[in-house]
Amino acid sequence: MGFYLTDSCAAEPSSAIPLYPQKRLPAATDATVGRRFYSPSQSRWLSRDPLGEWGSDNTYSFCLNNALLWIDATGLEPSDGGVTTAKPPPACATCPRGGPPYQPDIWNRPGIQENNNCYSYACDRMHGPIPFRYPPVSSPVRGKPQPGQYSGEPISGPPYNCADVIKKAKADGMEELDEHGCCRQGWHRVKAYVGDRIRVQRRRTPQGTTVSASRDAGADYHWYRQDAGGTWSHKPGGGEVSYLDASGQEISDPASANRDYTAGGMRPGFNYYQECGELCASTDMSPSGTPPTSTE
Repeated sequence: MGFYLTDSCAAEPSSAIPLYPQKRLPAATDATVGRRFYSPSQSRWLSRDPLGEWGSDNTYSFCLNNALLWIDATGLEPSDGGVTTAKPPPACATCPRGGPPYQPDIWNRPGIQENNNCYSYACDRMHGPIPFRYPPVSSPVRGKPQPGQYSGEPISGPPYNCADVIKKAKADGMEELDEHGCCRQGWHRVKAYVGDRIRVQRRRTPQGTTVSASRDAGADYHWYRQDAGGTWSHKPGGGEVSYLDASGQEISDPASANRDYTAGGMRPGFNYYQECGELCASTDMSPSGTPPTSTE
């Protein structure tokens, strides 16, 4: 299978330059950097990292995605240019793959499903019908918590914005990833997004059916979490836990997943297009470490 690089979307296929995996382009359109090829016009690498997944889970990354601090003269080994004596180990070696287990049979059962949302699922804090108390909250936190609610100051909205979503999550105890883009042992990665809601109205008139649409900006936020084994899952509102995106595809990374539910699905009308950022949440933050069993 071949790919093509064109000057614009309107360029004719005959004028396109064929791209084949690991094949270089004419010298006028690419730059050779050690063992890799780079396209300035696309601001991306055209060939995979020779180190493969040993260099990073993202085989098209460079210098651990931090070219301000690291260099890689040969394309084979990140280095700080001698500023320090130690070099960062490969990302895949430093990032533990641990996380909460994917257990939809527990999260989707009656009494649990309707009392949890994307945020409690991302935090791995399971709420049952009976409210739980999380220190240092002075009153019980009931189901479907909002960012900031565990610390006593829940986020206000809608509309929501990314800055507030991340700020409130940090107040609840979430942490930034370390310099290698990893979470410490016993913690797992979570990602947050903010989206709009598209409302479609259809009206029948003697002349036919008219369709109009309106947009509610920042109408909702949504969280994803990385489970044990490296895959991702989420819980849309009071709906079921799932490892599938809006297209029904397995979520290998929320950044590349289809998060547009305007056509239907788990969150009809919502499109979570704005990426807020990635944090670390403590795995299994429930008070007892086990899911509640009461259904009263």
